[in-house]
Amino acid sequence: MPSCGGVPTRLPKNNNKHPTPKKRQTKLVKLFLSLAVATITAHAGEYVVLSNGFRIHADSHVVDGNIMRLQISQGAIEIPASSVSNIEAEDYTPPPPSAPTTPETKRELTTQELITQAAIHNGLPPQIVRSVAKFESGYHVDAISPKGAIGLMQLMPGTAAALNADPHDPEQNVEAGARYLRDLLLKYENDPHQVSKALAAYNAGPGAVDKYKGIPPYRETIQYVNRVLKDYEVGVGQRHALPCAISHTATTPSDPPPSPAAPECNSPASPPPPETTPLPQKSTDR
Repeated sequence: MPSCGGVPTRLPKNNNKHPTPKKRQTKLVKLFLSLAVATITAHAGEYVVLSNGFRIHADSHVVDGNIMRLQISQGAIEIPASSVSNIEAEDYTPPPPSAPTTPETKRELTTQELITQAAIHNGLPPQIVRSVAKFESGYHVDAISPKGAIGLMQLMPGTAAALNADPHDPEQNVEAGARYLRDLLLKYENDPHQVSKALAAYNAGPGAVDKYKGIPPYRETIQYVNRVLKDYEVGVGQRHALPCAISHTATTPSDPPPSPAAPECNSPASPPPPETTPLPQKSTDR
């Protein structure tokens, strides 16, 4: 197009119109990112912590809607307010990153620890439960008898089910066995032969003890009761033995009743065993 005096009659087309809000925000993002990567150490002020972890040193800040204006040593910049996670004083020392936590692994209890734990939980002297487990399974957690009794305390499947226990789990097995022994001791708590009858019932079943009104005339059961009682006495010391009229010889239904002067098994006058846990007494909720 012709011009007058060398001056163009039409100005060149200006493509740089006012930036749209989107372009303006893009510029702001580029600006604060370029500033954030630089370490700025200036006079006292504050640190603007961005959500991406970067920190910008500023003298002050002002929030205007969704824009935050930062006054820095080089001038003022604007950043999206939503990109700021925190404002910290200049003398603030961020805490060190926490060390990764390693999940604690529960230590597997030994057989003796399982027995002691179950005995104390059920209010029994640990030694009596140890003696029962010794002659029931020889402390073998995977023992299974020809009749189907399972585990440390040789629980029959029906007994384990009634006690809501998995007999193949050692901890549940010994816990249920100790609870069952405690229930039997409570059943015969007013009997002068409480402990011997409870042990006989554990071995042969309470039905057999009730039928014969005492220890059943089964050689296995008589030997079992005698061995458990003797092992208990050896384990806690002879002077703290369980005082029973049958002592080391289990009575059978044909034996004469003990004399009134004979010591009664677990009678109130009996000295307590050395372990502080007494034999259970019937509670009001049972």
